[in-house]
Amino acid sequence: MKKLLFIFGTRPEFIKVYPVIQEAKRQGNPIVLVNTGQHKEMPNELLDEFSVEVDYDLKIMQKYSGLSEIVAGSISGLDPIIKKEQPDVILVHGDTATTLAGSLVAYFNRI
Repeated sequence: MKKLLFIFGTRPEFIKVYPVIQEAKRQGNPIVLVNTGQHKEMPNELLDEFSVEVDYDLKIMQKYSGLSEIVAGSISGLDPIIKKEQPDVILVHGDTATTLAGSLVAYFNRI
């Protein structure tokens, strides 16, 4: 089984990737969930509604507000998680700052 690391930061990203998370769990893949917190509007109630607990919450919007700060802060927050978890696959979805940061960190770590 491959260790999968999912990165999301907005409500739409989470909703769209949720079925993939469920299928990965069903297949027995170890998974790691990372919420960058790019949308403040993604409250814990949404995650609770789907019975999902994230492994890491970067709470990026509590620290940064500009787009370049969000991308830089996400990269800085994601890199040590990737190094610690050593996933086989990193999954991102969408066209947001979180997707850009997650893709770059995956590339930088040769995943």
